[in-house]
Formats: sequence, structure tokens, C-alpha cells
Amino acid sequence: MPSLAYLRPRHVAWAALLRRTFPIDVLACPPCGGRPRLIASLAAPALIATILSHLGRPVVPPEPEPARRPDWLAGLGADGDDAAYDDGAGLATD
Repeated sequence: MPSLAYLRPRHVAWAALLRRTFPIDVLACPPCGGRPRLIASLAAPALIATILSHLGRPVVPPEPEPARRPDWLAGLGADGDDAAYDDGAGLATD
């Protein structure tokens, strides 16, 4: 069994990983250098909607966009056209 000096931590905080990778501390406030702290946790949907509308933000999330064909796939259909690739735009509704 290795000595305690060689044991690695099982978990490394995401902020520590970012600090190692980039020369920034993501948990430091740029103007004052202080650390953020949790002051409230909002769980009531009505309260969240009130705050979002006061800030001029949308209350209802937007609908997800359909997936797009990657640019590198263009022209790879049968006979050099894109007819063999269905991007979902021409789906018929029943």
C-alpha cells in the first residue's frame, strides 16, 4: 500500500482545475478579489418568475432548435446531391 504522501484526492473542485489550466481564479471577484458566497436559494417558481420579469428576462425557456447538418457533411448524398440526407426540415405531419 502506498504511503499517504502518494494518495491522490478522489475529487478535485472544478474551480481548482480551471485555475490550473487558465491563469484566472474563477471564484474571485475581479474588482475586489473576494470570494462569492451563497446568500439565498430560490425554489418557488412564482418568485423566480417575478424576479426574471423584473429583470426583463424571459420567464419561459425558448423551444430547442432542430439539429443541423454539419458543414463537412454537405455534398455527401447520393450522386453528389444532398437528397439522400434528410435534415428534418421536410418532415410531413400526420
